Amino acid sequence: MYAHAGGVKPNEVLQHRLNDFAKGLRISNNKVGICHLYYSFALEQLQLFVDALACTAAPFAFIVPKGSPYQTIQDLLVDIQKNPGYITMATGGLGSPAYMPFELLRANAKGGLNVNHIPYKSGLESTQAVMAQQTDFAPPYIGGVLPQAETGKIRVLAVTSSERVPNLTNVPAIAGTLVPAWTYSTLLFFAVPRDTPKPIIQKLDNEIRKAGHNKELLATLDTLAHHLELSPSP
Repeated sequence: MYAHAGGVKPNEVLQHRLNDFAKGLRISNNKVGICHLYYSFALEQLQLFVDALACTAAPFAFIVPKGSPYQTIQDLLVDIQKNPGYITMATGGLGSPAYMPFELLRANAKGGLNVNHIPYKSGLESTQAVMAQQTDFAPPYIGGVLPQAETGKIRVLAVTSSERVPNLTNVPAIAGTLVPAWTYSTLLFFAVPRDTPKPIIQKLDNEIRKAGHNKELLATLDTLAHHLELSPSP
């Protein structure tokens, strides 16, 4: 799964992400027309930019209401298998970043996990739906759910990073419990128009690398469960 990879250029990562996205649409909905439209549009946009520097990456989290009967990610997946199409999953919409973790996990299980997908307008709304016990679970970006998890408004069953995150040391990583080496993360990076002069790109690269040594910045990233991931210089 190429959600992100150390030492890999952001555009290469995005190309893999587009492939995963297209694959996910085909697996779950057979929306070949939509898949082609989104994929072609994204490729066109990608060609307008050049990498500057990959900066940070952060995982997603499988969350349930605080009163949920599911105590582990295994509990949830077993119930999904026993009740196909019955367990409700909230996301920010079909093909959204928070939709893909489960779809890719489902692909790894060779399609044996079928849920009742409830699309919301955003990842925030999907998290609120879980808090209000309107849906059984959601797999949102971890930065948007840490406050709710830390105050006990939701429970996190697993994270999609390669290992546990410092903020939630009691929460296992899927890679360590279900699927070896399986990860899915959001990648944040800087990009500039393709015709940007190289000296400007190099200066931006230098300044970002300097900021990457700032202790205050690194501490802030830790609180958001992000980790610094600098790509090779452009």
